[in-house]
Amino acid sequence: MTQRQYGMLLVALAASSFGMLPLIARDIYATSDLRPTDVAIWRMGLAFVLLAAWVCWRQGSAGLRPPLPLWQHALMGLTYGGAVLGAFFALDHIPGSLFSVLVFSYPAIVALISLALGVRISAVGWAALGLTLLGVVLTVPSGDLLTGANLTGVLITFATALCAALYFIVSSRFMRVSGEVVLTATLYMIGFMLAFFLLLMALFGLRWPPLHVWPHLLFLSTVCTVLAFIALNAGIRRIGAPEASILGSFEPMVSVLMGSLLVGEVLSQLQWVGSILIIVAVVALQVLPAQKHRILA
Repeated sequence: MTQRQYGMLLVALAASSFGMLPLIARDIYATSDLRPTDVAIWRMGLAFVLLAAWVCWRQGSAGLRPPLPLWQHALMGLTYGGAVLGAFFALDHIPGSLFSVLVFSYPAIVALISLALGVRISAVGWAALGLTLLGVVLTVPSGDLLTGANLTGVLITFATALCAALYFIVSSRFMRVSGEVVLTATLYMIGFMLAFFLLLMALFGLRWPPLHVWPHLLFLSTVCTVLAFIALNAGIRRIGAPEASILGSFEPMVSVLMGSLLVGEVLSQLQWVGSILIIVAVVALQVLPAQKHRILA
């Protein structure tokens, strides 16, 4: 397996892990009085503690030294944290289906920023981008997407997509590290994201999770956070921001398929078509020869 193939596999793993998050979160909200802010803080807090313990066990206390300048860790944490926070506020204004369509415009934003920075994107990459955007539109739940939509929610959603795109860009520039250093870099990124979310406590407070919710929170913190971010950062380092963001569009397809398999949600024909288009885009990136990108200076 080449480094590029391994990187694509890592990003697909990350997208699949993130894709399970809505299903777990929906169950938490249905069985407890926790709010999105509570789940975000507990998720990141547990992830930080678990990853810190893992790094110490693997590398000792020396492994906790920041591998990058602190401002770079902070920028990665703030860009992704901004995306998470933006989603929280956007979903107060617009339907989830419309949000899913708009927020997954971030691969296109990544491509445009990358072009501005001098990164060449192959024709296969542009074709895969088009397929994934169309696939996302078809995969999200059908119905009237504009129901309850307003300009504020749309603008917040595009700001969320911009934050996600910036995370891919800055991560591809900063995460030129290998091996165990990725763990520590991810730890600091999650730490700054947690500090960002703790500011929400001043506005919303923090509720203690009931006992039956702890397994869900542990799953979110391990699979949907620690595993997902380590795989994503390692994958971006190997294949770059444009291709990684396209593969990240695998996430809504996983969410829809998990809902079908675990809770019996029925997929429409258009959703199956959308899922197939996303898979075709992933296969195209993998099978067809990739044009070499000029490395960012």
